[in-house]
Amino acid sequence: MLGGLKLMLGSFRLFNDAEDRRLPALLKASREAQAAVSTALAEQVVGALHELLRGLTAAEPELIGTLAAERSQHLYEGLLTVLMRLVFVL
Repeated sequence: MLGGLKLMLGSFRLFNDAEDRRLPALLKASREAQAAVSTALAEQVVGALHELLRGLTAAEPELIGTLAAERSQHLYEGLLTVLMRLVFVL
């Protein structure tokens, strides 16, 4: 483990290695990949919340309509909690 850290953070990696393999370039590429993954996951979460809401609305349209009108934040938090628990179980 220590050897890997030394190779990654050593002076050769910072100054002498190929431009695309230097630490600043690797960090930039890592941040860009992280942003792409975060954006894709955010879109999937919104889609899953929408599907869950559609299913609940089909099962109990009056109750969900009342919750959406009177306590929309509570409904959103409940849907998000259910979605997180489903992801954890799966």
